[in-house]
Amino acid sequence: MADGILIEVNEMTQEAVIWFPTAVTDSFYQRYIIPQKDAESFGQSTDGRLWDVLLIFRSTALNCKESRMTLCIEFMQGLFGSIAPAYKAVEILVMVHPVDNGEPVITIMLPGYE
Repeated sequence: MADGILIEVNEMTQEAVIWFPTAVTDSFYQRYIIPQKDAESFGQSTDGRLWDVLLIFRSTALNCKESRMTLCIEFMQGLFGSIAPAYKAVEILVMVHPVDNGEPVITIMLPGYE
């Protein structure tokens, strides 16, 4: 991974009924999973954003036979003007791949970081 730093999210993936160990890259986590201050005032949270990403992945993966998929997810990025929330569509890459022992793992990242 070009990012170099992975954040394990296995506890939440188990709740989302995702059976493989899962990690997100630090760059994706810092830029999109952790909400900006303006977004927090609209109820955005780190756990909520991660949960949304995992559920969108899971629902897409149920119908996908490929080991990598691209998803487009909208994240609230703060305020547009002074009162309306602003959203940004973000393309993310999800790869299911083997680790050294051959067991499958899932990595969620921004495209270009693979």
